[in-house]
Amino acid sequence: MSEQKKGALREKMPAAAALMDEMRLLFGQAWVDAALREGLRLQREHAQRVADAGQGAADTWLASQRSRGPVLRIAEGDVAVGALPGNRPAALGATGRAARGRLQ
Repeated sequence: MSEQKKGALREKMPAAAALMDEMRLLFGQAWVDAALREGLRLQREHAQRVADAGQGAADTWLASQRSRGPVLRIAEGDVAVGALPGNRPAALGATGRAARGRLQ
């Protein structure tokens, strides 16, 4: 992945990126990265279910999810990354487009 793509979310979400850096120091990189990956997995799965079965079915599915490990969702401005089980993800920002990229 190019450095430009790698830092795209850091540029859009500087406060969230700083918080993730602090959390990595406190809880360890493996824990935070795993929690972010799980949030992103839920966000992607929810978006796919919206496309396949509609918003209501996707929201019902997400509300029923129970993750086995930590889950993180971060948001700053009109960008949100991840979803939390039992909650509809704020995957769409003010522009109506899903956030893409990763914090590293």
